[in-house]
Amino acid sequence: MLGIEYQSKRGYIGLEYFGRTVGIKIMPVGVHMGQLQSVLRLPDREWRVSELQQQFEGKTVLLGVDDMDIFKGINLKLLAFENMLKTHPKWQGRAVLVQIANPARGRGKDLEAIQAEIQESCERINGEFGQSGYSPVVFIDRDVSSVEKIAYYTLAECVVVTAAVRDGMNLTPYEYIVCRQGAHRNLNPHRK
Repeated sequence: MLGIEYQSKRGYIGLEYFGRTVGIKIMPVGVHMGQLQSVLRLPDREWRVSELQQQFEGKTVLLGVDDMDIFKGINLKLLAFENMLKTHPKWQGRAVLVQIANPARGRGKDLEAIQAEIQESCERINGEFGQSGYSPVVFIDRDVSSVEKIAYYTLAECVVVTAAVRDGMNLTPYEYIVCRQGAHRNLNPHRK
């Protein structure tokens, strides 16, 4: 396509570019469909989805699932959600951002600083836009079981993937799409 000479061998492409060879590895990645489908069939999932439907009745649920680290931009996602609530007041009292933060793999001052920023943002947004019985941000900072995570995927109107700083291959959109297959028929029988 670019008119550059290349060689392809066993999942690698080698490009000759301005006197140097640039290697590109082809790595198709996906989710384990069998695992997801087996969890989707568990009775616990149906019970959990029903519980979440009651908890968020009448609300539009947006879902974020990210690792708790300095590169994922969780706080930037919260700031964007806050801006949405400010600039589009019709969503106040209606939109909920459920942010699942997978536990941090490391430690350090940078991580502690971002955790403090995230906590402060959650408190500020919930303080400014929250009402009795309504918190616009639900921050889950603990291990979440597969069943619970899949229940959130099933319920959420959209998943918000914002690899704002740096990210590799993110499987969250794939998992969300698999979990949502047919979900609109199961969640709201009056929806067309």
